[in-house]
Amino acid sequence: MFCNLHVHTEYSQLDGLGTAKDYAERAAFLGQKYLASTDHGNIDGLIKFQSACHKAGIKPVLGCEAYLTDDHDSKERRHICLFIKNETGFQNLTKLLTSANLENFYYRPRILHDQLLNNCEGLVVSTACIATFIFGKFGLILLKKLYDRLGPDLYFEIMPHNMPQQLDANAKVIKLAQKYGGKLISTNDCHYIKRGDAKAQEVLLAIQSKAKWKDPKRFRFTFTGLYLRSERDMRRAYRKQGELKPKLVDESLDNTIELAEKCSGFTIKQMPVKLPRVKGRGIHLTAEPAFMINLCHDNFKKIFGKDMNSAPQYISRFKEELNLIIKKKFVRYFLIVWELIAWCKENNILVGPGRGSVGGSLIAYLMGITSVDPIEHGLLFSRFISEDRIDLPDIDIDFEHTKRHLVRQHLEEMYGENNIAGVSSFNRLKGRSVVRDVARVFEVPDGEVDRFAKLIDETDTDDAIQDVIDEYPEGQEFANEYPHVIKYAKRLEGQVRGYSQHAAAIVVSRSPIGQTGRCNLLERDGVTLVNWEKEDTEYVGLLKIDALGLKLLSILSETKKLIKDNYNKDIDLTTIPLDDEKVFKNISDGHTVGLFQMNTWAMTSLLTEMGKLTFSHVTASLALVRPGPSASGMTEEYIKRKNGKEWNRRHEVYEELTKETYGLLVYQEQVMSIISKVAGLPYSTADKIRKIIGKKRDPKEFEQYRKTFIKGCIKEKIFNRTEADEFWEGLQEWARYGFNKSHSVEYAILGYWCGWLKQYYPTEFICASLTHGAQKKKAELVEEAYRLGLVLVLPKVGISDPFVWRARGRQLFVPFIEVKGLGEKKAITAAQSNNKNGITKFFNKKETPTVQQHKGQMGKLLKSIGAYDVTVQQTNISQSVKDLFEFRIVTSAKNAYPQLSKIFGSIRLDRMERIVHGDLAAITKYKPRKRLINNIAFEGHNNLSRCHDCELRDQASAPVHPSPGRINVIITGEAPGPDEDRKGKGFIGRSGNMIWTELKQYKLRRAMFHITNINKCYPSISRKPNSEQIKVCSKFIRREIKEVNPIIILAFGNTSQEFFTGKKSGIVGISGSITWDESHGCWIVWSVHPSFVLHNPDNKHYITAAIKSFANLYKALK
Repeated sequence: MFCNLHVHTEYSQLDGLGTAKDYAERAAFLGQKYLASTDHGNIDGLIKFQSACHKAGIKPVLGCEAYLTDDHDSKERRHICLFIKNETGFQNLTKLLTSANLENFYYRPRILHDQLLNNCEGLVVSTACIATFIFGKFGLILLKKLYDRLGPDLYFEIMPHNMPQQLDANAKVIKLAQKYGGKLISTNDCHYIKRGDAKAQEVLLAIQSKAKWKDPKRFRFTFTGLYLRSERDMRRAYRKQGELKPKLVDESLDNTIELAEKCSGFTIKQMPVKLPRVKGRGIHLTAEPAFMINLCHDNFKKIFGKDMNSAPQYISRFKEELNLIIKKKFVRYFLIVWELIAWCKENNILVGPGRGSVGGSLIAYLMGITSVDPIEHGLLFSRFISEDRIDLPDIDIDFEHTKRHLVRQHLEEMYGENNIAGVSSFNRLKGRSVVRDVARVFEVPDGEVDRFAKLIDETDTDDAIQDVIDEYPEGQEFANEYPHVIKYAKRLEGQVRGYSQHAAAIVVSRSPIGQTGRCNLLERDGVTLVNWEKEDTEYVGLLKIDALGLKLLSILSETKKLIKDNYNKDIDLTTIPLDDEKVFKNISDGHTVGLFQMNTWAMTSLLTEMGKLTFSHVTASLALVRPGPSASGMTEEYIKRKNGKEWNRRHEVYEELTKETYGLLVYQEQVMSIISKVAGLPYSTADKIRKIIGKKRDPKEFEQYRKTFIKGCIKEKIFNRTEADEFWEGLQEWARYGFNKSHSVEYAILGYWCGWLKQYYPTEFICASLTHGAQKKKAELVEEAYRLGLVLVLPKVGISDPFVWRARGRQLFVPFIEVKGLGEKKAITAAQSNNKNGITKFFNKKETPTVQQHKGQMGKLLKSIGAYDVTVQQTNISQSVKDLFEFRIVTSAKNAYPQLSKIFGSIRLDRMERIVHGDLAAITKYKPRKRLINNIAFEGHNNLSRCHDCELRDQASAPVHPSPGRINVIITGEAPGPDEDRKGKGFIGRSGNMIWTELKQYKLRRAMFHITNINKCYPSISRKPNSEQIKVCSKFIRREIKEVNPIIILAFGNTSQEFFTGKKSGIVGISGSITWDESHGCWIVWSVHPSFVLHNPDNKHYITAAIKSFANLYKALK
């Protein structure tokens, strides 16, 4: 008899390969009854491990291969295996690991000898691998003391690895076992599951150590065979080793069962949460429900100006929620969250309107936990808390990201510093990332990897890599070229890659967390965390509050502050009406820069296609913009119905429940309501059905509810059997993309707040966004500032801040940190005046302050940007000064766009910015002098056929010449494809057919336009032109642009984008947009390449939108 007792799963970071599920299923396949987990220095995966074992019919043995040292100051660490025998042993192990992480960490968490001896009760110990403690300093002394304390619970570990170090270790361990009368156990130090996984584990080691496969010095194991062995395998390995007598081998194998039986009775039990009391708010222990009730009634009166008892819909809903919250004993949890949010509001920390299903709770709204009235927005409480719920509901909270540390600090002050901790998180190798990581090990060219990786659907958790190979020619091509990359990427997919801290979760405990015996503590980046990840934290009964730091809330808070400073107005965002037509007009016009969840290309396109908007449309758009609804056709159908299309109506009950979304099931709450109304089922059952279909559980589990639903429909006489069957089938399709309406409403509110502030306080909103927003969005925000008619003032000594943008009137004062060459220290120095009192205010025209200049290079730099001219806004700024900033510096329309100014004459900068970005109304209104021209002549490229200036000529049959058109409009692709190469004409294959079909809808034909490509030769081998090839071939396209003198260029693909802008990627993000190209004197309409759609038809909307933009611009310039 034998079982594997020394096993490293994926939680043995760096060297363990294999999930708990895979190990358990393999052990079951081998016919073993027990399986241990002994990850290096941690127990982080034990809850998942025991669950996987139970599902596979295996009895789990829970343990850890710990690190030992004799002294805190020693750099040595030796190994020991600790197995949990009972609850006392578990508590002792968590205590030991907490100390190892917080007090004795040196590259690894280390347990001191004395600590182990004082806390070994309830543990079974084995001597571990060749790095065993018994060969370390004072190891034999520790062994003797352990034997004295543990007796038969101390085992001596031997292994069948056929190498000198192991043979020597075995001999010494056997002698010691004989000396103490101890028992031997045989283990295999498993680091992967099957024999064939050795190479995959080696690739994992290379990924973790950032090494290349060809690097002879990379970290690797010096031998193989570290897999989950059967008893027969173990005996065979010992025979090959040739050192141990068969009787000794038999005993060591049998003793593994003895050890397992001692420990297999213990499992980590699911524990109830023990909530701490809220202190200092006048809440008496026996009167918590009464406090909550009074709070809700008082706040209702403040919000609505009347008593709740006089509002039947509200009081009914309130009583329904209250009864369930009290019944479930959730009152204290609500009060804990309420206290935290109330404290934030009292201390000027902005809190979000809510996140997730809590938006469906009226009590949460009346307590001030959310800013969402669920009655007004038609949200369900049962989506948040149902009758069948046992665990605490999730109340997720968003705070200002700059003040999140204050939130944790308050929790520590309220409940005790030792009662608060963060939560661990484990990063995993997912589809795209695992392909890139493996490819990096084998040094596959980045371009080829990127093309394959981008095709992987990150939302597809099953077989995402194989799906790309099966569905795309490029996928099959990559797999054929790099089969080893695909092989190892598929094997490593889902594996733990590294450890981190959960971005939002904070544990709040009634007693010191380190003394609860429910977890061990550790420290990452100076923050104390529990070892478990989110779900396991809840499993052991620790209260988890999700407190996410949101940059947007810092932006909104800073905007409010600036409004107060500039206008002495206090803005309460929660009281802003959600029906401002100006705000919705801006959104529907596509002016979504800086608007939360709306400022992506896909979302902006969707909102503009919807036309006239209300808040409910914005809410729906957040659900409809996702890949599922888009791919299913629901998004397109929603737009059509919103804009007047009729549809076949169903039963009036169904239509009433879906009238807000034009008869379409967009939200999870709608499905729950329909299940309840048409089948007469309680909302708790409807919620179960939602969860089952949403998580694609066992069809047998689904079937029992199907019968209940059909029976209920027939009884209620709303759907007949056929209709009920059809609806049920539709539910399974809907499960791919149903969305939580509460979440949509909450995030739509945040986006609306942004739109409202940008409409009425643009300087302050853009200023705050530039200070707290993402660095990569800064240039986009500056462009939006220009569109809004705002002016940038370069840094001024004594006025501008080192780091924070400042707002005054229509001016944005740039901080010194934005100047290239000024780091944080220099920015602080630069901002300070050398005058005794400095300059800390804005000046009027009559004041003429003087500023003493800084010396040296900094002084020269600051003088060049006009930093000492504190009352002067420069108008003529040199290019060298402009180059000192990552964003565009503009002082007037004429200076910024001399070409465009010739077309439109003298025009205000903000109006010119609208024209630059293809605002068709502005183009039409301000009447351009340059328009579409007929009878364009192009002489052709006499020397193109003879060109051999780059490698692409050798890959192609011949260069493909452009096809001249009649009108001064150019359509350019990236490079010819196989059809174009064969026939010598551009855009004639499937890609061309797609374009001409789309253009035909607008009565636009191929012969009208100049057709060309950036590169003229088919890249049959390299697949895509590189930067050097684009540069070499650019002379031809430049000549075409010069002769045709286009007013519009329709540009397809990333190669076109690189030629015109220098950016190598990102065409998807700008596809469908229009920008003025000053250097070529024309508008460019951007589009993804048609091949992007041919690879995935779900991307068709990108081409459709781009062609529509092109046709509309063409019409405006006729």
